[in-house]
Amino acid sequence: MQSAGQEEPEDEIRFQDYSYQTQTHAKRELGLLALKPTPRKPNIFDNMLAMMEKYANNLEALVDERTDQLIEEKKKTDALL
Repeated sequence: MQSAGQEEPEDEIRFQDYSYQTQTHAKRELGLLALKPTPRKPNIFDNMLAMMEKYANNLEALVDERTDQLIEEKKKTDALL
């Protein structure tokens, strides 16, 4: 309720968030809800971020593997010379 009069639009609470908080509080007061609220569905941004993180981790593993292969081949080359 405090943020309803904020000057900046990004500082204001959205109705959807307020409604969710009110419902959660009411359910908790009635004992219908555990202390942890249920998580919301991830949005497209969250999905994209998760995919990019997975892709980055895969690339890091691939780079590490290829670096190890390069080091092994370099050792073989040095042994021949």
